[in-house]
Formats: sequence, C-alpha cells, structure tokens
Amino acid sequence: MTTTTFTERVGLAERTKESYEKNHAALSAKLKADEWIDELDEVVARAKALDARQEALKAEQKATTAELNAVGLRTAADSPETHEHLRPQLVPYAWLVFDPGGIWLGLALGNAFVVMLIVLVCANVALLMFARAATRENEIAVRSALGASRARIVTQLFVEALVLAGVAVAVGLAAARVGLRSLSATMEAERGQPLRSGWATA
Repeated sequence: MTTTTFTERVGLAERTKESYEKNHAALSAKLKADEWIDELDEVVARAKALDARQEALKAEQKATTAELNAVGLRTAADSPETHEHLRPQLVPYAWLVFDPGGIWLGLALGNAFVVMLIVLVCANVALLMFARAATRENEIAVRSALGASRARIVTQLFVEALVLAGVAVAVGLAAARVGLRSLSATMEAERGQPLRSGWATA
C-alpha cells in the first residue's frame, strides 16, 4: 500500500490548484474572444445590410429619375407651348421645407450681418483701448519723465494692441474654420452631392 506524506499532499493540491487556475483563465479568455468575435460578426453583418440598402436606394433613385425624365420629355412633346422648358426632378424630402436654391441669398444676408457686427465690435474695441490708454496717463507721464521718448511710448502701446489683435485673429480664424466645415458638411448632406471646390475645406 502506497502512502503519501503531508508535504506531497500539499504539493499535489497546489499543482492541482495551479492547473485549475490556468485552465479557468484560458477558458475565460476563449469565451471573451468568442463574444468579441460574435459582436464583430454582428457589426459586419449590419454594415453589409446597410450597404446593400444604400445600393438598393441608389438603384431605385436612378430608376425613378429615368422614369421622371421620360415623363417630362413626353409631356414636353405633347404640350410644347406650356411644358417645353419644364422638367420633373427628384429631390430629397427635406427640400420641401428647406430650399437649397435660396441658401446663397441667406448666406449673403448672413455675411452682411456679420460684417456690420464686426464693424460694431471693432468700434467697441477701439473705444475700450482709448479708455485704457486714458487711464494710463499717469504711467505714460512717469515714463516720459524718466526719459522715454514719444516714439518709444507709442511703440509700446502699438505692440500691446498688435498682440491683442493677433490673438483675436487666431481665435477668429479657428472659429471660422470650424464653422465652415460644419456648414459644408450640412450642405453636402442636404444636397446629396459635394459642393463646389470653393467651399471645400481641408
């Protein structure tokens, strides 16, 4: 009859525990990998379904456009006096509420408003800088008494204004770039086609 010591039993138990932990970790990792694979397969299947739906919509749009063109040509041939220059057109449903043809007028009015606003802001900033220079009259007098020339004092004030203007220009350009990108993306989504090269943003 074979007997085992207490130390051997402890060692066997530890090896059994280590083997169980390794097998459990490997099984958990495999289950997680299988779950990720299943989720990935589901995402890929959804993407393929969306692509197929988009292709079907494009084909339907082309067929409907061709049918409308045929109807327009036939109507123009039947009634040239009234329908010669009329052609039916397939447009997105959103165009019934928002007409993209009038967007240029809206942009022109918006630009005019922005220009007037900029003029008012510039006038306000000029007044604020004048008031700030007036409050520094004592400082300017002290600098002049210490030997600073008129040109040096004017140069200091000009540099301060130039730094402030540079920061304002950088912030304004960044905001304009972000706004132009957003506007271009919105217009492209509404029109269903890219804008002219003049509106393209890097």
